[in-house]
Formats: sequence, C-alpha cells, structure tokens
Amino acid sequence: MTSPAVERWTGLLGSRVGMSAAEIADLHRELLTFCAEHQLGPDALLEKWLDYPELTARRRHDAGTPPNLAVESFLIHNGVNVFGDIVCIPGRPEDLAQQGAQFVPPTGHEHGR
Repeated sequence: MTSPAVERWTGLLGSRVGMSAAEIADLHRELLTFCAEHQLGPDALLEKWLDYPELTARRRHDAGTPPNLAVESFLIHNGVNVFGDIVCIPGRPEDLAQQGAQFVPPTGHEHGR
C-alpha cells in the first residue's frame, strides 16, 4: 500500500533521518499494522488527525496508551504536530525565549537574590 503521504514519509526517513532500508521497512510495516487494526489506510489516518487536531495532544498524553512511534513519525513527516504547544526543546535555557516569554525561567534576581 503506497500513497504520496507514505512515500514522503519513507523518503524523509532515509534522506533526513538517515535510516536504513530495513529500518524504514520495519516502521512502514508497523504503520500498516496499526492502520489494519483501526480499519483505515494511512491517508485516512492522516486526514482524521488533520481534521481533528485536538485528538493529537490528548492521544499522545493518554496515560493508558503508549505512543506508537511509527504512527507519530508518519504524522510528523506529513505536517501534524503531535507534541502540542511546544514543538522543540532548545539546547540552552536562554534559547527558551524564542518560544515565548512564558517559557523563560526566572533568573533569581526578581526577589533581591
């Protein structure tokens, strides 16, 4: 089963992520297994998540369901934000300001320290 969304995903896994053909095949198989269990194809899965973005954060943070990394990878590489409000974690605390003032940690100088 192939589609432009699946081809985009598998292509990016190789070119951007640097996965081997065997690793890509394993993830592809995992995606197809998930889709078969839920009785929908990869394109229908993508459409569902794009139509209902509120499902993304709720599903990812559901304590009873571990995230399916193959499915998340497929969604991410096709433009779905599966992480909620924060989409990247900067390497240095001072880089948090780029994500908004609410993420800047206090410096300790606010209370006369």
